[in-house]
Amino acid sequence: DFLQQGPAPFYAGFGSMIPRDPEQLAEIVVTAARQTNQRLILSPGWGRVLPKGSLPESVLVLEHCPHQWLFPRLQGAIHHGGAGTTATTLISGIPSIVVAFFADQPAWGHTLEQLGVSPATYAATTVTTEALSESLQILSTASSFKQRALQLQKLIQQEKGLSQTAEAIEHVLDR
Repeated sequence: DFLQQGPAPFYAGFGSMIPRDPEQLAEIVVTAARQTNQRLILSPGWGRVLPKGSLPESVLVLEHCPHQWLFPRLQGAIHHGGAGTTATTLISGIPSIVVAFFADQPAWGHTLEQLGVSPATYAATTVTTEALSESLQILSTASSFKQRALQLQKLIQQEKGLSQTAEAIEHVLDR
C-alpha cells in the first residue's frame, strides 16, 4: 500500500551491521529524507536502526522484504555497501548512497561512484544529515544517476554469468 500512495520512495537499510548509535543513524536518515521531501522505507536490520520518536507518514518501517522484489520499485537505496545489496541495486537499476561500516564496503561505495550510480560514500561513524540530504537531493533531481543505473542493469541482464561460471568450473574439474 505504501508504494502505491505516492512517488517511489528511497530505501534505507544496513542489513546485519550494528552501528554504535542506531538511533542517531536513524535520525540522520529520516531527517535527510524529510528535508528533501522524500518518502522512505526504513529497514531496521540487526542493528535496530530506528529513531526514538514517532515517524512521519512519509516513512514506513519494514522489517523484512526480499530486496529483489522491493528494489525495482524504489527511487534509490541508502545501504551499507555489502556485496549482495550492492549487486541487487545494480540488478534492479537503481542508484545508491553507501554508508559504509567496514571491510569491503567503502570500496563498493567508491566503485558505485566510479560507475556513475552514486553521488557519494560516507563512513557510518561520520555521516551527517547535511551530507546525506545533499546526496538525496542530487539523486532525486539529477537524472544521470538513474539513467546510468538503468544502462548497467541492461548490461547485467545481457551477461550469461551463471552459465559462464558453470563452464569455468567444469573446465577446472576436467583438468
